[in-house]
Amino acid sequence: MLTAACGDDGEAPIVMEDAGDPASACPPTTPAFSTGAMGLSVTDPELNLKVRVDAASHQPPRFGTNDWTIAITDMNGQPLPQAQLTWACAFMPAHGHGSNPRVVEKLDPTLWRLERQNMSMQGLWEIQLWIDPDGGSKDFTGGQGGINSMACTGPQNALPTLVLPACVPRRTDAS
Repeated sequence: MLTAACGDDGEAPIVMEDAGDPASACPPTTPAFSTGAMGLSVTDPELNLKVRVDAASHQPPRFGTNDWTIAITDMNGQPLPQAQLTWACAFMPAHGHGSNPRVVEKLDPTLWRLERQNMSMQGLWEIQLWIDPDGGSKDFTGGQGGINSMACTGPQNALPTLVLPACVPRRTDAS
């Protein structure tokens, strides 16, 4: 079960522009967005996988495009040199649509850069990742970046391997 708060400190939700629209708010249990060694992360012990947000162009994610660097490691933080990121998308569950990052690039055996993720609505987003920890699959290099219902249909219609929750707060003049 995925639990996903909008907020810099993870305690108080950020008020969305249209508080009357449940799709524009994030559940108060959404984890705080953070980067680096202690960044937002998810794990799958059965697959011995961990994904962590290493760096981000905006913290918290902003209304519009975002660039993230993610680390894919084993549960102990060790590199998985054969691992491949076979698909990625930013999915908005409240609306049932998403978008692919325009560019996906493997930087080293642990780090991948997801460029120009289109998160152009306020509210809860799921960064869905399809990972082949053993290799042998085709690397995903990016998509069109437009919002649509098919962007999050991964390889062979498989479910994503891991999902990172992220809240896009109310758009401000500084956004």
